[in-house]
Amino acid sequence: MKILFTSSTGGHLEQLKVLVNELNVGKETDRYVLIEKSPFENKFLNVKDVFYFVQQDRKDKFFIFKFIKNIFTAFNVLRKVKPDFLLSTGAGATLPVIVLAKLFGTKVIYIESLAKINNLTITGKISSKFANRFYVQWNELSHKIPNTVYKGRLY
Repeated sequence: MKILFTSSTGGHLEQLKVLVNELNVGKETDRYVLIEKSPFENKFLNVKDVFYFVQQDRKDKFFIFKFIKNIFTAFNVLRKVKPDFLLSTGAGATLPVIVLAKLFGTKVIYIESLAKINNLTITGKISSKFANRFYVQWNELSHKIPNTVYKGRLY
């Protein structure tokens, strides 16, 4: 089995690190990571390979070009890895890989940001349409949003 973990930087990446490093999925599972390139050190345990998106910001005047580049990166990583599962903690940079993974027939698991208690992020709203499983980290949010699963917080 192959799992591709993906996130942008910041809190999304911190939550992804918890999942990659502590999720017990067995030794026969290959783990891959696709994240935004950042100057911070990213330590992942038991990972076969790490791939990088270009860091993007919706307010950047070159956003559309970076977003298009990230679409190609997502396509190439999915074609190379051929994951059985994609696990994402968001945000925007992960949208191309979430949509493409679904088109490739990959099972998509999305975990909404810990910071979202009362409503979903923009990425969460879009990803909820593509995710096979959509998790929220606050019970209050699970009652407001249909088809979400609450299992507690990552930390």
